[in-house]
Amino acid sequence: PQSLSSLLVQFRKAKADKRIKAIILDVDASETGWAKAEEIRGAIADFRASGKPVYAYMETGFNKDYYVAAACDKIYIPPSGELFVTGLAADVMFYRGTLDKLGIYPDVYQIGKYKSAGDMFTQKQMTDAHREYINSLLDDLFGRLVDGVAKGRGKSADDVKKIIDNAPYTAKQAQEQGLIDGALYREDVE
Repeated sequence: PQSLSSLLVQFRKAKADKRIKAIILDVDASETGWAKAEEIRGAIADFRASGKPVYAYMETGFNKDYYVAAACDKIYIPPSGELFVTGLAADVMFYRGTLDKLGIYPDVYQIGKYKSAGDMFTQKQMTDAHREYINSLLDDLFGRLVDGVAKGRGKSADDVKKIIDNAPYTAKQAQEQGLIDGALYREDVE
């Protein structure tokens, strides 16, 4: 693993380096948040503007992995790989019940209905405002995922939503759906 800034610098240097004809990007965005995935997609687009291709390789692709890979010219996973572009969900933890058992009462001031950071300590479940916020966040991220995949793979947003609804896919199924360009091992991609 490397830092995001290091990766972005490598893309900029590779864009200007006449000796570099293409990039094979090993995609593993498991440690990457959605904002960093956006930055990587931007670096890929900037590099591709030079006329040089970027090939994505993933052992297994999850939502963010595939979102990054969809910005590349071609996507490959090994024949034994799978693609888990299954949509988004959120886990929200609440500690109020545990705190009650311990006899602890949190002293949290809330200044507005959408200021829900303290809810995990003061509530046992989501408030309507908290649910609205989480849903709007997921809707925004899902829209970006669908739009990025649709543009990257030349599909309509409705087609991408159907693909997500029917996931996961084996490498062969992903290739049949046009989600990847080949089911190849890393050596074969090189």
